[in-house]
Amino acid sequence: QQHHQQHHQQHHQQHQRQQHLRLFSLHADLNARDLLMVRTTDNATGNTTWTDTPLTNAARNGGCVILDGLDKLRSDALSSLALVMEHGWMALPDGTRLVAHDSFRVIGIGHPPAADATSMDGGEASSWITPEVQGMCHWIRVDTLPAKELREVLVELYPSLDDDIVDKLMRLEKELNDVSVDSAAEQESLRLSLRKLKHICRRVERNPNELGNILCSTLLLDFLPEWESGIVKRCFEKSGISIQPRDYGTCDYTMDEELLKSCRRVASDPLLVPNVRFHENAGQAEVMGDILEAHSVGEKALLIMGNQGNGKNKVVDKLLSLLNCEREYVQLHRDTTVQSLLMMPMVENGRIVYRDSPLVRAAKHGRILVLDEADKAPVEVVAVLKGLIEDGLLSLPDGRVLSRLGSKSSEERDDNIIPIHPDFSVWTLANPAGWPFHGNDLAREMADVFSCHTVHPMDMNSHKGILASYGTNVEPQFIDKIVNIWEDLRVAHERGVIAYPFSIRESIAVVKHVSECNFEEMWLRFGEECLFSLSQFQFNAFPEDGIE
Repeated sequence: QQHHQQHHQQHHQQHQRQQHLRLFSLHADLNARDLLMVRTTDNATGNTTWTDTPLTNAARNGGCVILDGLDKLRSDALSSLALVMEHGWMALPDGTRLVAHDSFRVIGIGHPPAADATSMDGGEASSWITPEVQGMCHWIRVDTLPAKELREVLVELYPSLDDDIVDKLMRLEKELNDVSVDSAAEQESLRLSLRKLKHICRRVERNPNELGNILCSTLLLDFLPEWESGIVKRCFEKSGISIQPRDYGTCDYTMDEELLKSCRRVASDPLLVPNVRFHENAGQAEVMGDILEAHSVGEKALLIMGNQGNGKNKVVDKLLSLLNCEREYVQLHRDTTVQSLLMMPMVENGRIVYRDSPLVRAAKHGRILVLDEADKAPVEVVAVLKGLIEDGLLSLPDGRVLSRLGSKSSEERDDNIIPIHPDFSVWTLANPAGWPFHGNDLAREMADVFSCHTVHPMDMNSHKGILASYGTNVEPQFIDKIVNIWEDLRVAHERGVIAYPFSIRESIAVVKHVSECNFEEMWLRFGEECLFSLSQFQFNAFPEDGIE
């Protein structure tokens, strides 16, 4: 299974230069031709040329290539590899025929077929391991690590971790594995994989008292269905792990200034450092502190999840400003493709040329890549970053390769290899899956790749302070009324009375409108009803009891 293959890949990556190892991250958009060669543009002449993929490069020059994500390919694309896998030659799209080098080897990695998988049209999906594919390879099943070996791995990786914490984690891992659920996807979301345990241990080493909160963030407990959340909480109790209930009335958190100072950078391009309007408040400071702690222990990929309008962008931009970090920003959408995420086509002097995307620039110069609205893009688009995050390798459409190891020795110098800067990080912002944001379930697909963080609804004191900063001429009692109403709406959403999670974005819109109008007479005449009008609630979408 995918989360147990990392150790295997890391072992080979240590010997990459000797074995000429290449990683080819596969995704659903690849067809049979894209597996062998891709079309690129010559910057000097503007002519289109063919460029080898990592698979063809390995077959031409020798060495090993890892095909990561075989289960993502369509069956016809995967079957097209039979010629090179079984007979050692391939017919290339440029019309030539290539006989594979004697030292050419292929390692394929993929998820096992899920028994309850569905196809795009809602029917039952067929297994990607067809009879033709089954005969192409020698198959090895990678099972879950036994509890004893898993404990040994954690103790060796994190020797300063208290034995009592390790025992609690092992008990919780067993409890979650024993949970019986309806689908493999639900089972996977509840499982503590080796990747998730590494994220947890890395942070708990710094803050042993925050084990419960870190586990809640890692499992994204606030966004699980109520019955799943209840199961997880019972597993916590059986494992001796306590969770402190969140107080939405007040928050007195203050950021660790020493930690902030130790992580601050010197920006080579100050224009790329965000400069955002921000009202200091304890609620959002707590979220920034949570992200800062993960960043300080070396987490290179963060998933910051919260309902729309709760201030994810504000929190991230403010923290980057405090850290003096340069930011590269990409807003994803439903039409985003792997190609558009990795390269930017431009027309210069009548020729199409490909320039580095924000992702490539961030990797080259050690900046923070902020991927906004990641849940809107197809899951396979974001999933292609797994190779970059976990393995330090990513092949670009123009033939270049982002590599954590680089190519520094004179005899191995390769202009197509782009060294990944050690300060490069990916911060991904996403909304919960499903209604009302209609996003993809990014967390269920690849949450274990990220260190996960939750942006909770605002506590009442912080909420009042922010609204007061936007409505300086609005009466305090009016702001108090708005905050109380929004707190009632939050509780109603948690109880399932209403489906839409009203956020601080809507309350700010109300205050802005009030501050620009003579609102006293309207308030005296219509009272609370005017708040609903200003925030543009769509009563037609609610049942009668929901409106009440």
